Amino acid sequence: MLARTYLVVLLFIMIALSTLPLHVYGIYEGYKRGLNLATLAVGGNYGVVIPVYIEVSYPGHGEITIQSMGYGVSSDVRSSIEYAIRLASRFSGTHFNDYDYKVVIKSEYNVSGLSATLAFTLGFTTLLRNDPWDGNATATGLLAPNGVVGNISGIMLKYKAAREHGYIRVIGPYTPALLQSEHYYPASTFIDSYEYFIGKKLYPQYVKVFEEILFNNSKNIIYGFYKAWNELYNYSQEIIDYVDENIDLLPSNLRKYVENYLTIGLKSVNESIVQINESNYYTGASRAFYGFWNILTAYNIIRYYMDREGFLDAMRYQYNKNYSVIRDHIVRKYIGKNELSIEEIDIIVNAYERLFESKYLFNESLPILLNESSSIEERVYALQSVSVAIARLYTARQWSNLINYVSSYENKLFTYDVIKEVLREEMNLAETMYNYILYLFMGKGKEFLEKTIKEPLDDAKKFIDVDPLYAFSEIMKVERDLGNTLLSIPVYTIINRFVLEDIRRTVVRIMTWYLLYENITLPSGFTAMEFLETSGNLSLSALSTALLHALVYKRLYSFIEKVEESTSETYSMQFLFPHDYLRAIAIAGAVAVIIISSIIFSMYSISRKHLSKSIQRESFVSPPPVFYEEHREET
Repeated sequence: MLARTYLVVLLFIMIALSTLPLHVYGIYEGYKRGLNLATLAVGGNYGVVIPVYIEVSYPGHGEITIQSMGYGVSSDVRSSIEYAIRLASRFSGTHFNDYDYKVVIKSEYNVSGLSATLAFTLGFTTLLRNDPWDGNATATGLLAPNGVVGNISGIMLKYKAAREHGYIRVIGPYTPALLQSEHYYPASTFIDSYEYFIGKKLYPQYVKVFEEILFNNSKNIIYGFYKAWNELYNYSQEIIDYVDENIDLLPSNLRKYVENYLTIGLKSVNESIVQINESNYYTGASRAFYGFWNILTAYNIIRYYMDREGFLDAMRYQYNKNYSVIRDHIVRKYIGKNELSIEEIDIIVNAYERLFESKYLFNESLPILLNESSSIEERVYALQSVSVAIARLYTARQWSNLINYVSSYENKLFTYDVIKEVLREEMNLAETMYNYILYLFMGKGKEFLEKTIKEPLDDAKKFIDVDPLYAFSEIMKVERDLGNTLLSIPVYTIINRFVLEDIRRTVVRIMTWYLLYENITLPSGFTAMEFLETSGNLSLSALSTALLHALVYKRLYSFIEKVEESTSETYSMQFLFPHDYLRAIAIAGAVAVIIISSIIFSMYSISRKHLSKSIQRESFVSPPPVFYEEHREET
């Protein structure tokens, strides 16, 4: 008996050893990758090239080591390096905590400033993707979380310094004075920057015909937008009669506001009919939304000045009730599902974003309406915001209902574990960006950032495990607001048609790649239709939001691909030849134990044959009835 037990234990040990990854033996080597990077700075009235060595090592724990050969590294530079590395993790589709990162700044200067963000992001993305690089490029610029390149100072001096050091590709923000320079590569997005940096295209060249293909690929869900338009159109018709009947009861100073909102609203509703007739269903729904909240503002002005207290009490009660109902309505669209398609995720994110905007506008406007000292202009504007908030509640519900028109699911579905992984990565990125952007504000506007960024971040953390899609949507909104905040600072933004068209082309190129090679519409058919119908207006906020969605959903796909690879491959790393002998020895030992055990067990079973039969009979004897009576309650 003891011998048999010994052999069984030995067998399991040998099998376990044969299946363990080699790093469990303590001989796993991993790898390190490094490159020499040039960052650009300004010292007085001249440009400076600061050589930097950067390195990633795998496996790691997300540790960042920053060393300087000079007088030190300022806190803003450290913040920009961490932010750049987290951005590089997103762009490369890797887990931040899987690697350790090292930066050695080879400079005698006391380095400060944020203008090397783009260069560090490009360098670390190259290492994490393991793309070949010729070392002939350098870069300078800020970088928003949506991938839009921000402007920096001293660009002319930095370009001159880079050329004097022999760099043939100098990448930076759109700068009119350098557009004719042979070696300057103006970039609007990180995608453009990276392609210039490594010298090859990541995505197909922009071709306008792809827009038509993408649009036609999204037409199977047009009825969802048509129904949204129809609802908003009917809502508008229901309140127009009330406005017409009561407008003359207002004093002239208020009547002009009502007439203005009503005129704009009616015009927009009529425009929506034209768009629907031309099969521009998202644009039609969007124009109906714009018309509805303008007409609703006219209605609310009349109600407010006819019965202020009664109107405010009724509005607060009804809004809070509707908000709770619609919040629950959105949750019911995905609760109980173990896996979600990108269509479903994108729809829920859009629904929640509208819900968040609604709540923010309502909460900001209500105190103004309650304050008797508020001016007429302030109250009218607050009533407009309340009307937009109410209209946004409707569109949040309408977006969640679009799930009903998702006719087929893709091959790749996302579990909540994958969503949470990406969510945590994006949350850490947003927190890093929050600290990063504080340096740009120089301490000013901290209260504004805490309210619009920090509080939603803290709120999202509470919902990571409880409701990951709610938290995911809140993080997307935070990153959108962070990007828009950065790009709203005049000194860091160059807004012109060239930049906006460049961002639009980049979004189309990413969408085209996923359509051609993955047969999916990214971010989804719904937002693809939204983007393709409306992005011609070249709104910076809308374009950068579309780019953010594309990049984050791209990260989702890269994470799910890594999960699939890990389940289909035993181990993907390369090992030194001698180490494989240990695995071979372990496997051979397991086989030998199986053979020897079979021989011994066969001999052992012959000698104990009669006893074995006796044991089998006894083991199948039914227990007495008392046994069931004693254990029934416990069971």
